[in-house]
Amino acid sequence: MLKAADPKPAPVWALAFSPDGSRLAAGSYQKVGLWDVAAKTSAKTLSGHAGAVRCLAWSADGKRLAAGGGKPGELGEVKVWSVDEGAAPPATMKEHKDVVEGVAFSASGEAVVTAGIDEKALATDLRSGKPISAMTDHTNRVVSVSVSQNGKYVATGSLDKTVKIWSGVDYKPLANLDQNGGQVYSVAFLPPGDQVAVAGEDGNVRVYRLSESKTGKLTGVNGAVARTFGGNRTPVFTVAVAPKGNLLAFAGQDKTVHLFDYTSGARKGTLKESPDAVYSLAFSPDGALLAAGCRDGKIRLWTTADGKPAGELGAEMAASERK
Repeated sequence: MLKAADPKPAPVWALAFSPDGSRLAAGSYQKVGLWDVAAKTSAKTLSGHAGAVRCLAWSADGKRLAAGGGKPGELGEVKVWSVDEGAAPPATMKEHKDVVEGVAFSASGEAVVTAGIDEKALATDLRSGKPISAMTDHTNRVVSVSVSQNGKYVATGSLDKTVKIWSGVDYKPLANLDQNGGQVYSVAFLPPGDQVAVAGEDGNVRVYRLSESKTGKLTGVNGAVARTFGGNRTPVFTVAVAPKGNLLAFAGQDKTVHLFDYTSGARKGTLKESPDAVYSLAFSPDGALLAAGCRDGKIRLWTTADGKPAGELGAEMAASERK
């Protein structure tokens, strides 16, 4: 009698450290795994998601975790979990018509901003669950969103090859950045929020510096490329910026994680321990630890000071791979 093959682990699509650095959230198929970072053990599983969990974001106080995903061609879903309230059901928002690929809390913490395959970004009020604003200027899938640390801006990245900058207050359009070398897969603001890193199809990461301009009563934003980081010959799927320490990391199809000092431009490390494509990256709040989520269903950790491996988290929370 033939033994049934073990199910193939689902990729780790999304990662996010809690604000205090004690927990690491990992998005997989229909669930989010919460890991105890110090012990490197699974602490909790948040189940019941409609499909792959493609994006994650913690609230600033660490009490809530937003997880986005959905069913391709059917619905977009965001669940906002109160992670320390036992088995309390999460608030669920289904305003997108297709999979949610990016999620972030607003600077005030009163709304979540989401990016969807339905070609729009939404700001949704957490209390009412109703959209505050729809950002609909993109002409293709919107796959990434980032809110600046100073609360002034929202950036959205799209397969239409553009990054759009919106007001972090009223979500009105401020700028269009279109020198991205192809489709955009990931965006992330650098502290304190006047620069945004953009990664995508051509294997490069471009850092745009944003500056405000005013003509009469009209205020706008200009964006110019301040620095370009190379190293990939294949698409970059994810870019992450450390809250402290001037570090930027990016990775993608070529299995390598690149680590740079974004102030000096100096390379800090080339991390090659991943045997498969890297879909997600996250820095710990102090910038001392970098986590990578991979297609093989595992999470790999490095210490950023020396680029040495710091452990591996298994795929025990993963189900069979489905897209």
